Amino acid sequence: MTDTTNILSFLGIPEKEIKNISIEYENEEAFVVIDLKDIREKCPKCGSKNIAIKDYYDVCIKNSVLTNKKMHVEIHMRTYGCKDCKKSFRQKINFYDAYCDISGT
Repeated sequence: MTDTTNILSFLGIPEKEIKNISIEYENEEAFVVIDLKDIREKCPKCGSKNIAIKDYYDVCIKNSVLTNKKMHVEIHMRTYGCKDCKKSFRQKINFYDAYCDISGT
């Protein structure tokens, strides 16, 4: 298994949802940057498919125990806005609930 496959498997992100992934090693640390594809869902409030990208944000995970190195994972995600009801909502991934802290420290 490659490092990429291990990381995606651990995070529960299907490879089909990944636009790009890069891994860099510096000293005893690994830095992983994941860009997710733009997969738009229906508006959770009104069910409309008339959705636009409103903004971008990063989810950061530090001190992972996935490897024997200290690892930093940064995932680039989107905030969407419904053009019909004006509700904003965040892009979803399996392991992450919006607005929660998933970093060890």
